[in-house]
Amino acid sequence: MSVMTRGIITQPYSLAMHSDYSRRQFYSHAQVLLADHDSARKHWENESNNVQALMDEVARLKAEIAGLRTGYEAYERVNAQLKAEVEKLRKERDARHPFKPFHEPSIGFTGCVICGVYTDHGGLPCPKTRATADAAMGQGEQS
Repeated sequence: MSVMTRGIITQPYSLAMHSDYSRRQFYSHAQVLLADHDSARKHWENESNNVQALMDEVARLKAEIAGLRTGYEAYERVNAQLKAEVEKLRKERDARHPFKPFHEPSIGFTGCVICGVYTDHGGLPCPKTRATADAAMGQGEQS
């Protein structure tokens, strides 16, 4: 509120109604204050509606987060079960496999005796075994 408006509003009633000019001035400033008051009330109502909308959004997001948290916890449980199952299957495979597991290095392994490649061929026989055996038996030449 301006100093002028405060002075006009706070003046005594008899002075405000003393002349036609002072009555009009008082009325005009009272109308401006009333308009400002109405504008401030509408602004406050808008802001309170905005705050309510934001509070509703916060509640919705909290519910969504709770749902996501529940879903993530379920994912973690399933993931832990699958990891346990994979570990169980690995142990079972290692127990049944006639050779050492692939992830353990073989001590003293130098390579394939037949082809000379430094590999164990994945636990399978060397693909050149048949050709080497045929050559050793003299059947290496084909007609």
